Amino acid sequence: MKNKIICILICTLLIATVTPLVIGKNIINPKKELSSAGSLIITLQAGKYSINNLENEYTEILMEEYGSLISPGEPTLPSKLFSIGLPPGGKALSIELINLESEDIAGVYHIKPGLPINDKQNNKINTETYNSNKPYPANTFEYLGMSQMRKYSLAMIRFSPITYYPTDGKLVLHKSISLRINYEIVEEISTVLRADTAMDDVASKIIFNYDSIAKYYTPSQPIRQTYDYVIITTSPVVSSLTTFMNWKINLGYKVNISTITWIQTNYPAVDAQASIRSFLASNYASWGIKYVLIVGTHASIPMRTCYPDPTNHNPDGIHDIPTDYYYADLTGNWDSDGDGFYGERGQDSVDFVPEVFVGRIPTDGPGAVSSITLKIQQFEQTAYTGWKKNAMLLGAVYLYANEDYSGNPRTDGAEVMEKCKNNLLSGFSITTMYEQQGFSPCTYPCTMGLTNANVVAQWGSATGWGIINWAAHGLPTSASKKVWNTDDGDGVPENPGEFIWPIMIQNSDNGGLNNAKPPIVFAASCFVSHPESVNLGISLLVSGASAFVGATRTSYASLGWTQPAHGGHGTICYDFTDRIANKNEDCGHALYNAKQYVYNNYPWNLWQDNANMYNFNLYGDPSMGINTAPVAQAPPTGPTTGIAGLQYVYTAIAIDPANDKIKYGWDWNGDGTVDQWDNNNGNYYTSGQPSIMTHTFNSPGTYNIKVKAEDIYGKQSSFSPQLTVVMTQNQAPTKPATPSGQTNGKPGVSYPYTTSSTDPENYKVAYGWDWNGDGTVDQWDDNNTNYYPSGQTISTSHSWPAKGTYNIKVKAKDIHGNEGPWSDPLPIKIPKNGVSTQTLLQRFFERFPHAFPILRHLLYV
Repeated sequence: MKNKIICILICTLLIATVTPLVIGKNIINPKKELSSAGSLIITLQAGKYSINNLENEYTEILMEEYGSLISPGEPTLPSKLFSIGLPPGGKALSIELINLESEDIAGVYHIKPGLPINDKQNNKINTETYNSNKPYPANTFEYLGMSQMRKYSLAMIRFSPITYYPTDGKLVLHKSISLRINYEIVEEISTVLRADTAMDDVASKIIFNYDSIAKYYTPSQPIRQTYDYVIITTSPVVSSLTTFMNWKINLGYKVNISTITWIQTNYPAVDAQASIRSFLASNYASWGIKYVLIVGTHASIPMRTCYPDPTNHNPDGIHDIPTDYYYADLTGNWDSDGDGFYGERGQDSVDFVPEVFVGRIPTDGPGAVSSITLKIQQFEQTAYTGWKKNAMLLGAVYLYANEDYSGNPRTDGAEVMEKCKNNLLSGFSITTMYEQQGFSPCTYPCTMGLTNANVVAQWGSATGWGIINWAAHGLPTSASKKVWNTDDGDGVPENPGEFIWPIMIQNSDNGGLNNAKPPIVFAASCFVSHPESVNLGISLLVSGASAFVGATRTSYASLGWTQPAHGGHGTICYDFTDRIANKNEDCGHALYNAKQYVYNNYPWNLWQDNANMYNFNLYGDPSMGINTAPVAQAPPTGPTTGIAGLQYVYTAIAIDPANDKIKYGWDWNGDGTVDQWDNNNGNYYTSGQPSIMTHTFNSPGTYNIKVKAEDIYGKQSSFSPQLTVVMTQNQAPTKPATPSGQTNGKPGVSYPYTTSSTDPENYKVAYGWDWNGDGTVDQWDDNNTNYYPSGQTISTSHSWPAKGTYNIKVKAKDIHGNEGPWSDPLPIKIPKNGVSTQTLLQRFFERFPHAFPILRHLLYV
């Protein structure tokens, strides 16, 4: 039975002072006094959930759009971290619970504990939690501090929509929660930062209340951002990057190449890493930097070594983790406690929200750089079909069930690969290789057994691969299987005597791999990107891969991983694959978004969370994806001035680097959203074929027309530069001059009348004559449809059929039909039909010109 509980609580959660963020110079200026304070209210909703009964009478709860708290040995329950936008420079002061709508979930449950993350933890529960009836988690919501994404101030709030009472087995669903966030403005955002729009598309996806908060970040005026793609390298390599730079420019990027020497000279700091980060932090907003490619080894352009475990600073090759993430999160404080050990969990204010996306080509050889960048270019020029729709999935055994009597579950890389195959890679031709050797082989069917010979043969074949994923053990120069090769008769796999470690792939294999059809590789393995070595990652980037993601040190997984909800590096691999194959994200977006997704939604709440964030780095171009976006480099063409309410024709052209067909999205008002798609009546356009559109601007104003293109696979370009169009209200012609002509006459005789009018826009005009003064046009004179030039005096003739008094009026209209006012009238008298006395006298005097001179003078004849 469900008891609906509606709790109206008002409480204040005072928030401890957050260490100030370190921001690049000229980006944010601390204010001496608070300028304003305020509050905003948000409401978070629980998602649809399912309750699944597992072995050992455990229950697992999955909720749509939510992750889970997966702390080892603690109840696994739905949870999600929300990024709440505050006004510019805002900092949360307190949070008030306004409303919590809750109801009991009927039944008694034994919630599954979080899986262990290493083989020494054993598969145990936290008895202190499970033997208590205290609510878990203790708080329905939790404030986790401030974060920042470029100009956006973010309050990080975790909402856990289900509470568990362990000894009672009771579950309470919190259907919705409303919170008031009280904030103050503590920093003044510079004009440059406010005008930074380079990552607004990303912000719109990650900020929960973006639609309501974005208005506070609207710049007073846009700035011209000069470089969105920055390459950092050494002087000897610069010339080797010319072709690659030109290719990126052709794709629409604005590229800057800066050497490490120049950076250290102009941005001096305690070490090279700090100089590089200072350079990026100082310029990402004003330049509009989105992508950073480091071209150089760890020795020449070093990664930042981080220590996620604050209790262990040993340089042991495990706890000291080199990472390029330090160059991506430019607003967090990576050493806020000032002890010289960067990235300590709980002691340093790393926020993991990237300001830029970073990749690296870890070689100092000009020849290798030229070869790798040419391969990247050729990959981007290849359509997302054919060999790019081939995937090879390699799964080795990480841990056998009950290994060394631990009681831990089996952890098989095949589980990750099966989830990728079944959930993500629809439309791909898939080859799978799983463990078939030794005791307890993998039970999933596969294309062939996992061996070095099979891997090299398939990778080296003419087939080509768009995606290769593997989950296996790793060393700096190789990835290996773990095979239970012998048993002493107890049926328990035991270290070290019963295992062998055959090579799955090693760096010397790269010469036999297909480098003309190179895949994007994700390696869920330890050490394979070890930057101090000629590691497996760089070896494959040289020959065999177009991009490589791997760990620089030990990476971490949930033991017994069987689904993405179990987190760890298996879920990073899974989410990365989804973003590459299905969401059209490039390698930079896909890697940083996947790591953030797992960190925020499937936390162990241990230092290993941070370790995985540091470990997985991209060797390759961060802007490269499996499908390359079209390019719309030029603004649309067409009239730049016009009259509201009239139709005008505009043209746009885009190019697809892989010659895929495209459609065009027109943004007629410059708000950054597509108002009208043109897909050529469903046929799409060939690359380079223009879109020609007719559009009417219904109101006067200034409009910024932009266009983007989307290929047949859904990959979109950025918007083109804008064409500014000024539409004015069409002004009517002026009041015409009073008609001029004879003011009396006889019926049936045609008399000419003249007038003129001027059009404010200098449009040609026609004249409408009202010959009888009734206020309606009796005759339009449009110069035989040619209309008259503005201001020209025109003449139109008219006759009246009967006697009478008439008031002639005239009005003008322009070529668009806009009519002006009537002229002043000209009275006309038409007498009786016949000869008047005056006319008879005039005829008499004409006959006798010298008669009666005095009478003639008096009559003015």
